[in-house]
Amino acid sequence: MKISTCGSDILPKMDIHTLSDLMDAYKVRGLIADRVITGIIGHPLSHSDSPSMQNAAMKAAGVKGIYLTFDSTDIEHLRDVVLGYGIRGMNVTIPYKQKVIEQMDSISEIAERIGAVNTVINDDGKLKGENTDHVGIRYAFSNIDLKGKNVIIMGSGGAARAATYTFMDAGCDVSISGRNELTVNMICDNFGCAPYRGSVKTFDIIVNCTPIGLVDGRYPADIDDIHSEQIVFDMVYGHDTPLIKKAKKSGSRLVDGKEMLIGQGAESFHLWFDRKPDVDLMRRAIQ
Repeated sequence: MKISTCGSDILPKMDIHTLSDLMDAYKVRGLIADRVITGIIGHPLSHSDSPSMQNAAMKAAGVKGIYLTFDSTDIEHLRDVVLGYGIRGMNVTIPYKQKVIEQMDSISEIAERIGAVNTVINDDGKLKGENTDHVGIRYAFSNIDLKGKNVIIMGSGGAARAATYTFMDAGCDVSISGRNELTVNMICDNFGCAPYRGSVKTFDIIVNCTPIGLVDGRYPADIDDIHSEQIVFDMVYGHDTPLIKKAKKSGSRLVDGKEMLIGQGAESFHLWFDRKPDVDLMRRAIQ
């Protein structure tokens, strides 16, 4: 068992596979007694700032709750654990945003359109899947006119699907670059965009939806030609990733991935508690 600090809370980070074991460990530590439980599931999660942000937001809003980390490969039992322990809601991140759909009683129209769920709401024993990633992306780009921009999206998972939806809805021309030809083609077929061809230097905006920077690997497009006239957005926040290093060296405009985290997290909070959180406080909690 490894213990790490998330904001002002001491939350256990365990090398345990099952969600029920994680919940039992939290229970033993007295972290869930008489509290509204929310959390995040994914793997890896050692980088996540969501607990600090959401716990601060709950405290400020007067919600007697806690936001826990579930760094686990046990996605198959998410439904059982959420219902069995009365968990109010969960965020879902890499690599489970598509796989979790089959465990929902319903999903929103926009989550269905995107084909990915990043937020689960437990309404009286019925699980609803939502997608707030598109809200987060819009929030991160709120000061940028997107209409007519050429965008390359690196990645072809759930986050890439949300990005594709968001940028195309804003009037952008989108190209998809990914290692998995099948999932790239599925996104292109679903949204009417194109597989990546040519050079990165021809795009106005470069978006990374892969976990490169958290894990070792190569981007699905060559980033060597990035230049100062481009906007670079890396969803991997809080790390000096190879893409961010290259963008800084090239003088590109950077859009901080933490702004997406704040935007999507605020919307998730609203869905769980039917009230708007203090986004400035959420930002301060992760700085």
